[in-house]
Amino acid sequence: MAPSTFYQQAMLQCRPSAYFPLNDPTGATTAQDLSENGQTGSILGGVVLQQPGAMALGDKAMTFDGSTGYISVPATAALQCNGDWSLVIWANETGVVSGYPALMAQGSGEVDYGWLLWTQNGNTVAYKRGLADGTSYQWPVTGFALVGQQAMVVFTYDSATLTLTAYQNGTPVDQTTLTTGFANNADPEPLTLGVGGTGGGAAQHYWNGTLGEAAVWDRCLSPDAVQALFQAATALGAAHPTAPIKF
Repeated sequence: MAPSTFYQQAMLQCRPSAYFPLNDPTGATTAQDLSENGQTGSILGGVVLQQPGAMALGDKAMTFDGSTGYISVPATAALQCNGDWSLVIWANETGVVSGYPALMAQGSGEVDYGWLLWTQNGNTVAYKRGLADGTSYQWPVTGFALVGQQAMVVFTYDSATLTLTAYQNGTPVDQTTLTTGFANNADPEPLTLGVGGTGGGAAQHYWNGTLGEAAVWDRCLSPDAVQALFQAATALGAAHPTAPIKF
């Protein structure tokens, strides 16, 4: 599947490890990866395709029912996010729900069980993962606006400086520096979109709303690259080709 918007062209300039636009045609049972790795995600449960997305030129996304719908992608080393990494996803929550709806995950985020990007109360996004010292860590970031509107959510990690940065719509929301790095992740569980998982593999924390343009990198995107990606999704970015992005 060739890139169909300037935003997708901009994303591919940054060479993601996996990139799922989630604009697959009605009737599809798999979500296609536009990255050079060409992975495929299985569309499971209550997922409605070809829903309004975030891009100015009218791209499409997928809506998840909050109880059964999610996407599952077989695990690879790049999706385990060891070393530097970046996560990007566009999200629009239907309404504030109880619990901790997950945007994307690879396992549950417990010690020795991958990582988890979850939300709470429509205004908090948190990253959860085990640390190298054997303890569990989670970083909740408030100030997001996810309910009833499309939001570009980005989390990045620089392993050299142990720095986590969270962005919404291209702008930094918060940043923190760890005192010790993350544990090596060898969890074989799949990457999931729209749901979290547990160490035993049971799905939980279902997303209720729309998701699109999900991507994972094995590098830490620069603030300029994050801003350039967001600008590529605006009316201006959609109307004109993007300049080369320094990621």
